[in-house]
Amino acid sequence: MNALALALATVVTVLLVVGAFIAVSRRLLGFPIGFMRALIAAGIAISVGSSLNASGRLARPAYLPLVIGVGVVSAMTFLVIAEALVPAGSVPSPLVVCSVLVLRALFVIFRRAERRDRA
Repeated sequence: MNALALALATVVTVLLVVGAFIAVSRRLLGFPIGFMRALIAAGIAISVGSSLNASGRLARPAYLPLVIGVGVVSAMTFLVIAEALVPAGSVPSPLVVCSVLVLRALFVIFRRAERRDRA
């Protein structure tokens, strides 16, 4: 039961950190960021910060702002480059692409059935 509580606390903590990062990054950059990009950027920030702290030398509280700052700057760099290469809204979401493909397939099926009924 103790391991389950620890796992649940870890998941809740990670979700809170990711949510806070998404809110802060949207506010700092000043342009809307998609949820998936913000989620990837939060993952980059967490991984860069934890890799800096993996050696144990930066584990002292005095280095905590440095670790957080490097993680945030790397994530912001990713967001700016991603926005410059593929602006938000220029590529349709996967849900839109799938729905268009399904509608197109249904249209082709019905048109073939209609032609077959005429012949």
